[in-house]
Amino acid sequence: MFVVALFLILGCSTKDDPVPPKPVKITEISYLKEMDGDRPAHEGETVTIEGVATMGTGVMVSGRYLKFHIQDATGGAYVFADTQAQVAVAMQQAGGSSFLGIEVYEGDLVRVRGTIGSHQGMIEFTPLSGGSLSVLGSGEAQPAPHVFSSVDDIYATLYEYVGGLVRVNSVAIQGDPFEAWPEYGQHTKISTQYENGGKGIELQTPGDTHTLYAHFYPGSGIPGSNYPEDDFDIVGVLHREVGTGGEVSYTIYPRALYDINPADAPLLSGYSLKVYKHDEDPEVAPDILVDGLPQCIYDTGREGGPGEEPVVTLASFITPEVVTDPKNWVYKIVARDGRQPFDTLEFNQMKSGLVYEEEYEGQDVLNSFFYPGMEISQIYYLNDVAEIVLYPVGEGPQPGDGIHGEGVNLVIDESIYPVNFADLPDPDPAKGETETQRLLARLVPDGVISLYTMSGSFSYDQIRVLYDYRLVPYQGGDECFPVTWDEIGAEADPPMVSLSDQAPFATATGLAGCGEIDDLFTIEMVRKVIVDDGLEERVFYWEDLATVEIDGEEVVFLDTLLDEAGLSQNEKIMNDYYLYASDGFGTYFPFGHHHLEDMYFRPL
Repeated sequence: MFVVALFLILGCSTKDDPVPPKPVKITEISYLKEMDGDRPAHEGETVTIEGVATMGTGVMVSGRYLKFHIQDATGGAYVFADTQAQVAVAMQQAGGSSFLGIEVYEGDLVRVRGTIGSHQGMIEFTPLSGGSLSVLGSGEAQPAPHVFSSVDDIYATLYEYVGGLVRVNSVAIQGDPFEAWPEYGQHTKISTQYENGGKGIELQTPGDTHTLYAHFYPGSGIPGSNYPEDDFDIVGVLHREVGTGGEVSYTIYPRALYDINPADAPLLSGYSLKVYKHDEDPEVAPDILVDGLPQCIYDTGREGGPGEEPVVTLASFITPEVVTDPKNWVYKIVARDGRQPFDTLEFNQMKSGLVYEEEYEGQDVLNSFFYPGMEISQIYYLNDVAEIVLYPVGEGPQPGDGIHGEGVNLVIDESIYPVNFADLPDPDPAKGETETQRLLARLVPDGVISLYTMSGSFSYDQIRVLYDYRLVPYQGGDECFPVTWDEIGAEADPPMVSLSDQAPFATATGLAGCGEIDDLFTIEMVRKVIVDDGLEERVFYWEDLATVEIDGEEVVFLDTLLDEAGLSQNEKIMNDYYLYASDGFGTYFPFGHHHLEDMYFRPL
């Protein structure tokens, strides 16, 4: 009796109890491939599918289209939408969302509600709107590709493996591979040999009567790489097209370089890179091991190299353990001795960078290589790669005017950044700070200076010392100039700023040669250059030097700077010249060096 009563109590409800949501009905992807001739049997139906992304957005893209692939245990699906389609606008007006800005990455677990369709014989699945697509997780294992031993075997399968990952072993390029392989930043040329307009490089295995077409988009990072000299294995997502005359063709779309001659097991092992965001502590950042990353066999063409060797793309190190949105970051590669290129790399450029094992200075290290033809000012190799540092795209402090009483204006390179008192770090009593007494150096914050470090090529202080500082009160009046960063950032008896909730809101004290700066509101960073003739150092401000316009920019010639330093023409000839950056890196120019005749500086 007790058991029955318990059952009745648990089973009762009131009208105020929440009604549990109905479970989402997930349709197997194989349902999309049930065919009626060359058209999907369920074309026009709206269903929900779910699977692991095998190819993310931005890889197989030309123009305004959303394209990616997901796969479940029953097969793969090609998700396609026109980001400017009218249906997207209609859905947005009805409370949905467009397809703009959608990002899916390999390994994402994706759920999509959409409509089954087709185009030229290829099954397509179109989301109802951007709001009908959800990323449920990331870092999922990739499904194993179905392996074909010949191209003819693909043609015998009809639609079974379309949209999914496949692998074809021992294919060879038909025709001249040099002419067929796309250059960096390009995509595969339209085939002139296939009269129905099939796209891609023609591939066959020995004895094939049919042709498989391979198509590489720039988003894969493959264009610009060295093409395989001999037979090779290839992995990618499979498409099926039907021409106007009923001719059938299959195309494979590799995702990245690791799909060309993929290594079946890790061949490059025992190395790791420290990968972290620029504002994180490297000591606690993850070490990403090469052993678990996709690898391929590649000939970097480096002098003295072994020819084909195992390599890993730099993009492969940007795992979900690091970030789940790699396109929203740029990347700085750092050698073990701290060397790094000035430029950062976008995620797609990371796909064109490789690491490989090489002996360097008597030890085996992980070195880097970039495809020739990359359109960036970038060194194409870096010995003993140790770190990848991430910087956000388009984030950080934004220019604007500060509000008097709430902060100050920091002026740097003709841009104004508000520095709000409320955003200052918590006071550090060890440095003499209190709630109302802060280091003056706090008003030149790392967050703003980081915008000028060339994404970590220089430290914050190496940027700060390039300027002298002008401190200006709100209503004008007595200003303090020049003040060096060494004075502002002094360790002993550092200058302070007293904060108040009424005017004068900020009062700077402790600066040698200046009294109190009441109601401080503007800190202007004035770019300088130091000329040292061996007897004394003289400071010149770029804003005071005569400029010449070249290619739309105002520049200062070296000769102008030497004139300002008081050197006659004879004295100029008597000197050789060293140019030093704030990080100590220097370059020597003898006076007769032809570069000196045309050398100029961009002051900002």
